[in-house]
Amino acid sequence: ARIDLKELSNLLNDELNQSKDIISYPTINAAIATLQHEVRHAKASQDNMARERDKIRSDLQAATDCSAALAMEIDEQNSRQEKMMKNQIQKIKQEWLDNLKNVESVNEKELEKKQSLILELERQLSKEKD
Repeated sequence: ARIDLKELSNLLNDELNQSKDIISYPTINAAIATLQHEVRHAKASQDNMARERDKIRSDLQAATDCSAALAMEIDEQNSRQEKMMKNQIQKIKQEWLDNLKNVESVNEKELEKKQSLILELERQLSKEKD
């Protein structure tokens, strides 16, 4: 059961105001002082717990913010690496295509030379037959 300290304080103050003659007894004063001490102690304990709770919330928010920033940074780094890899792949593809074109060009020239040589040889052969 939870005790509402404000309500308890108000009730005690009302009781004290109604029975001013009782205050003159030392045991009553000691009991009142003890209750007031307990109330102050409970209030201080509650305040400490509230500060600890707020500190934990603050730390949790900071950790959440930090992890979100880290996740964003990782995503950006992954994106940069992916772009870099795509660029490298594109560059390699282009180099391969250029090399392939060069090889085809060389082969085409050799083929033309050979065809030209064949034609030349055929002409010479044809001349010799005549």
